[in-house]
Amino acid sequence: MRARRRRAIDSSVPGRDLEYLAFRAGLKPAVRLTVSGADLAAAGAHYLAVGGHLAFVELPEERGGNPRRPSPRVFRERTARGGALFVAHSPQEAQALAELERKLIRRGPHPKPSVHAEEAIAIGRGLGYPDCCVEAFAERLRGAPSRRFRGSLGCRLRRRPTENSDDYVVARENWTPRADARLNHLLFRAGVKLLSYTPCRYDCPAALAQADLLLAELDRVEPGAGAGLLQQLAVTVVAAADHARAIVELEGDRIVEAHGPEHPEGSLAPVEGDVALAQSCVGARVLADGTVERGKRERFPPVALRFVAPGP
Repeated sequence: MRARRRRAIDSSVPGRDLEYLAFRAGLKPAVRLTVSGADLAAAGAHYLAVGGHLAFVELPEERGGNPRRPSPRVFRERTARGGALFVAHSPQEAQALAELERKLIRRGPHPKPSVHAEEAIAIGRGLGYPDCCVEAFAERLRGAPSRRFRGSLGCRLRRRPTENSDDYVVARENWTPRADARLNHLLFRAGVKLLSYTPCRYDCPAALAQADLLLAELDRVEPGAGAGLLQQLAVTVVAAADHARAIVELEGDRIVEAHGPEHPEGSLAPVEGDVALAQSCVGARVLADGTVERGKRERFPPVALRFVAPGP
């Protein structure tokens, strides 16, 4: 048994362009793109051609320290630095979302949770995310102050800044033996996704309804492409608290093969720990609650989540 690397994710499947397809079809009121300075002009032109209105916010060069205080502005082709590009169906909507982003940046990397949550709610709703998923994300940002969630995994992870993966918290606290592949959010960095947000749970009706609309639009543009994307999403993913990911195969309750997600050109950079996680998972046992038991005591052990494509 050994870790291995599988062929690269097929970037020809236009799932990587789903934000654009959804916006063009009127399925999303707005989109937020993180773009480099080199890609900014092309990304902007892409959306301007379908009637989008743009607003751009420069992001701090580094996380932590004293961030710059950029102001949102209408997109300019010659902007050199990268940042957040908001696209909406009106200039007012684009500028409003950019203003919310600016407020978050000005507060630095560790703003007051309650304030951060309220602005995150406004951004999420402006981007058309389901209220239940937006509220669940905000609750995690607030540190889960209610009695029901007090002492939750999210609260404990926040005390350890190197282990603060929101995806891990969601996967751990919403674990299920068979998660719907349409809601697989754990391969986002590799560019394999249907939705651009984290679902509140793995059977969320609102998120599934949006996913089905996106699949239908994808198949309308390129027949059969939806099935190709679902095939890539229907895998078992191990998520670690430090953001690392591994795609694994099991025999019984043992992981027999594992590899880090491939990152095609244009996707986000891979996490350094992906390969190490994959190597450490081979031979590990997956317990009944999804915990990956690697033969050592861990406060926040990885969790394996099996994503399954919906039936016919």
